[in-house]
Amino acid sequence: MLEATRQWLGATNFSSHKIEGYSIELLGVGALLRARAGDPGLPELVAGMVEASQYIHAMGVLGVAYAIADQPWARHVTLLRKETQRPGRIADLRVEVTEGGKFDIEVKAPRTLRDPNRPVRVKAARRIVATAIMEACNPKNPQLPPGSPGMVAIVGHDLRERDGRTLESAGNGYLQRRGGLNPWLMGVLMIELRRQASFGDPTEIVLPDGRRQRTRQLRATFGSRRNYSRNPAYVGNVQLNLEEGHDPAKENLDFRLGALNPMGGVSGER
Repeated sequence: MLEATRQWLGATNFSSHKIEGYSIELLGVGALLRARAGDPGLPELVAGMVEASQYIHAMGVLGVAYAIADQPWARHVTLLRKETQRPGRIADLRVEVTEGGKFDIEVKAPRTLRDPNRPVRVKAARRIVATAIMEACNPKNPQLPPGSPGMVAIVGHDLRERDGRTLESAGNGYLQRRGGLNPWLMGVLMIELRRQASFGDPTEIVLPDGRRQRTRQLRATFGSRRNYSRNPAYVGNVQLNLEEGHDPAKENLDFRLGALNPMGGVSGER
């Protein structure tokens, strides 16, 4: 998939912002997949990416895993396998922290947060947050069961800056009112995956068949920004400081994949 995308990018005249964005996204997903190489849960995740809904969710899981794994308090991040023979539902990620203990993350990637044409309204944000928490902590069949610390991550794509604040406000409001119903829930993490691109000066390259072609190097980043709502009623044994205002060197969940060259690979700079 990644190799085919590189070839297509090298021969395409980018006149569409969306084509450009999704091309960057595919390259970014390829880099995220390589970052999880060797994870026992990766084959199952990749197998489901042929379905559009599963692709969006899988990309969100990979983005959250990449962002969390880079934090000093995260000793190990694992993709959890959705084995059909196991009763009940399980979360998407398990995080072992450096000071001992672990917690699970259930990732939700609502279609309404996939490149929304309009700003996210307050009512819609409240519905998104409430649905995500109720699905993850459903008492009959929970993905984040009582007795074990858990976190819900809501992933959006190319949101407006105000959208993140709207979702954070909705998360704060819900947890203030109803957080006590799920005291094992640490909070709600909102992560926006965003695409950025710039093009260098035209250069000439030699194709495998010897022909020369003029092209422009694509330099792109596929990164994130985040907002976090803490559950004031959380009583678990894993404590993390994720709110804004803490030491950004230790608590910042932003990540970058560096320069992506469709003709020459991924730099991997962070």
